[in-house]
Amino acid sequence: MQNAENVAPKNVALKQGLVFGAGLTVIEFVQALVNALVHPAVVVTYVIGFIVFLLALAAYAVSGFLASKQTGKVSTGTLAGLWTGLISGVIGLIYTLILTFTLNSNNINQAFANMPSNSGMSSESLKTIGLVSLVVALVFGSLFELGIGAGVGALGGLIGKNKAPRVDPVYPEYPSQQPY
Repeated sequence: MQNAENVAPKNVALKQGLVFGAGLTVIEFVQALVNALVHPAVVVTYVIGFIVFLLALAAYAVSGFLASKQTGKVSTGTLAGLWTGLISGVIGLIYTLILTFTLNSNNINQAFANMPSNSGMSSESLKTIGLVSLVVALVFGSLFELGIGAGVGALGGLIGKNKAPRVDPVYPEYPSQQPY
């Protein structure tokens, strides 16, 4: 068994972040595919989204817990949650953009073409504004996921710190007779 002092916090945090970030990415990808291909009712979409949000919170907390349990430091749990949020957020941003522009491009084009414009703007201008707004919202969503990951990872780290193996300090041997 390794002592808590011998484990590099960054390596532990990165490993936990990769594992839980990849798992969370798979779950979020399945959610995005269901929403893009099946077109469930609005209530079903919200329920699925809420369940995935709870799973994401659990992933951040567990990654922080496990990382801090190995090192005994809350900062390691925070980094693990940060890595989990970064990995799932960036990969989620990429596949959401791909799904949006490939699977839904015809629906987006049709919606903007049929949109009445009282401002005198062309449908192409409205489409550009809408798509830029979508990309900006997705980037802010990824940053939000990063912050939530770090915060909840820190909470998991607080719990994991208490479960870390205790390391007894080593004191040097003193001679039996002390000099004057």
